[in-house]
Amino acid sequence: MVDPVSLCTATTCERSAIEVWFDDGNMTDPKTKEVLEDTILRSNIRLRESIVEWRELNYCFRIKSIRENLLSNFGLLLHESLSQMQALIKENLINKDWISIGELTDIIISILGNSDSIDVKMKILITLKGVVQGHARNKEKVVESQGW
Repeated sequence: MVDPVSLCTATTCERSAIEVWFDDGNMTDPKTKEVLEDTILRSNIRLRESIVEWRELNYCFRIKSIRENLLSNFGLLLHESLSQMQALIKENLINKDWISIGELTDIIISILGNSDSIDVKMKILITLKGVVQGHARNKEKVVESQGW
């Protein structure tokens, strides 16, 4: 859920979903089927704040897990961790900051220099491209670490 709203019946829905419900001509609560006295959508600010907080915590836990897996330097975990990093980058641009804060960039650059596997090197380079694209601070960090 991204934008929770409450109906007059106290049911909470995702804004986009309930708007489609109304656009389809429904004038009832989708949960209780009760006829709605009004179709005013009230933002559920507390729930939205909780969702944002949960996402941030979830990102932190995911970054920590990826970091531990990268440091284990176990082949299968390495590939999975790089895939997870790529997914985080696609999911939300703020995750590029979390990746930097978690020092994941430094770790994969170190692995890049020590790996003999072409597959690993390619996957790291693709991941690094995603980390630095549109993110000046991460780009500077990668350039500095390579002494370019």
